[in-house]
Amino acid sequence: MGNKKVLSRQKERFFTEKLIIITVMFVFALLIGFNTVRVYSQCIRAHFFEFSATGPGDNTSTQGTIEIAIKGNKTYPMLEIIINGELFDYEFEENNQAIITVCDGDVIQVNGSMYDDNIRIEIKNMSANINNVLGNNHIILRRDINTLAVIKI
Repeated sequence: MGNKKVLSRQKERFFTEKLIIITVMFVFALLIGFNTVRVYSQCIRAHFFEFSATGPGDNTSTQGTIEIAIKGNKTYPMLEIIINGELFDYEFEENNQAIITVCDGDVIQVNGSMYDDNIRIEIKNMSANINNVLGNNHIILRRDINTLAVIKI
């Protein structure tokens, strides 16, 4: 009698372990499947936007340049320029200016959260095909991230 109970418990544990293993494998397979679909859809989106940005018969320029300058003589080498939420490698040169290539709909932000100073950033020059959507062409950073411009071409 005691052996039957022990065998019954062993069978029950065996099936419980197998059920847990199968469930974990199923969840793992779903995770891989969802990530594959997500990566594939991002790849398709990237190819679509690349094609639509340089499509055939497009005679208007979809890109422009914008020159950003720091007012004053003090340099801020760690200031970050953020375009559409992504940090870019644009750096302010010795003359406190940076030239950026932008597209229609780009949002330009500047991160000055690493400095205690009030830093005045202004748009010094824009290519002719760019209209700045924001009213002012300057911002004052006070230990934060501010939006400088929303580009409309």
